[in-house]
Amino acid sequence: MVAKFNCDSDAESVVRESERSGDSLPCLNKNNSIESLPSNVKKQVFALSLNTEYFIDTFGLNSVGFLTLTFKEPVDKPKEANRRFNSFASNFLRKNTVSWIKVQERHLSGRIHFHLLISVDADIRTGFDFEAVRKRDYSSVSPELNGFLMVPSFSEQN
Repeated sequence: MVAKFNCDSDAESVVRESERSGDSLPCLNKNNSIESLPSNVKKQVFALSLNTEYFIDTFGLNSVGFLTLTFKEPVDKPKEANRRFNSFASNFLRKNTVSWIKVQERHLSGRIHFHLLISVDADIRTGFDFEAVRKRDYSSVSPELNGFLMVPSFSEQN
């Protein structure tokens, strides 16, 4: 099985708007193909896609979510970023998730942040109102995710 992800409504509205106005999409002016990447990066992308597929197959799409962690202050040293992440994992993730996949990334400024695919022991998608959450209305969020809404600042986890 291949994991399929749908565009969010904002992306769809951008596509519809560009079709109406005759403008081309910014992504159409770039080569976003994996073929243009160096071979070591292609291997990493391939491995991550296999791990993501396995993760969703193992835990089920309805219990899987995406989490982005950033630091309040600039952190550009991998050792410091990982120290803080490990503290966060010990004090929060291990208590509130079943499993996770972590990817470390840098902003253009050099600051480090993390993307995680997490699994929780509940259905977190059914009834989730993505549009309401974009407007900061969290009333449709599963009670199992309430702890994620109240996470102390990532920088306070050290």
